[in-house]
Amino acid sequence: MIYVGSYKSVKKGIGLYGKVSIDITLLSSNENHVVIDSCLWKSIGKNLPNANIKPYIPWKKTALEGIKYALSIIKTKYKYKINLVDIDGHISHSNSSSIFAASIITVFTAFNIELNHKDYIKLTDFVFNNNNRKNIFILPSFYFLGLSPNYIAINENSL
Repeated sequence: MIYVGSYKSVKKGIGLYGKVSIDITLLSSNENHVVIDSCLWKSIGKNLPNANIKPYIPWKKTALEGIKYALSIIKTKYKYKINLVDIDGHISHSNSSSIFAASIITVFTAFNIELNHKDYIKLTDFVFNNNNRKNIFILPSFYFLGLSPNYIAINENSL
């Protein structure tokens, strides 16, 4: 099933945005979660038909890392394969950290989990503290993000 999530925030007059689409399937064995890059750049290709996709590759890397990070803080009964299907952003209003945040929110949406307020504030601070307007493709360091590791997947049977 395809899930789409987005991150949108404005702070001090600066708006940042990211949108990520994933496809989730249940794994038949109890192996580890699997995250796969199946991104076809449909949204960016549609918005910028003649765009060179190469500069956007860091966004794909941070989206994949965001999916892995989200899976690391969610307790699930089952194991899943998650395909990164698409990324959407705009050169003026997106950066690697907003794409990272969008991927976390997308995974949470798929598992019917709401990010608590304290963690949402941490995520927003992370996005804006990593807002390098000179190079929007710099990969953010998320190792010290520190979101709560106590989220529990809800309604896994509906995935």
